[in-house]
Amino acid sequence: MEIRVVRADEFEEMMGMYYDVMDALPQSKFFDWKRGGYPQPERIKRYIENGEAYAGFEDGKIICAAVLNHRYNDGYSEAPWQIEAGEEETLMVHTLAVHPSYHGKGVSGALVEEIKNIARGMGLKAVRLDLIVGNVAAQKLYERAGFMFIEHYVSKVKDEEVYFYEFVL
Repeated sequence: MEIRVVRADEFEEMMGMYYDVMDALPQSKFFDWKRGGYPQPERIKRYIENGEAYAGFEDGKIICAAVLNHRYNDGYSEAPWQIEAGEEETLMVHTLAVHPSYHGKGVSGALVEEIKNIARGMGLKAVRLDLIVGNVAAQKLYERAGFMFIEHYVSKVKDEEVYFYEFVL
């Protein structure tokens, strides 16, 4: 699998992959991903324009994606991280997804390992992320990849509970 920055002409394909993921997700209080909701096409377009959208390609087709940037979400500034590092010294993982037809094939693990390599290549100190409480598959993925649970956080911005995770480089 080749993982690289998504080009502007690949926006529709990236959104198509996200729509396939949304359509396959169970509808529950744990997952707010849905068409017309999150992830929003205009945001994905902006991430692509900013060079923050990454995708994994197999046979020229997008099979997984993530947004990588230095923008903290609600609560990150106050979290008891393992290492002292500001936004520009860390890589945040957002909107990570794998196409449903590739579930169980090691794609998510390979993507997470490449994200750590991207952060190392940038000379950063850590990779940080949050995930919705109840998303057990994501918890297992990140814990297998060596991420440490930091804290349970109740968002002050939206009605959501998340877990913070960090991988120190």
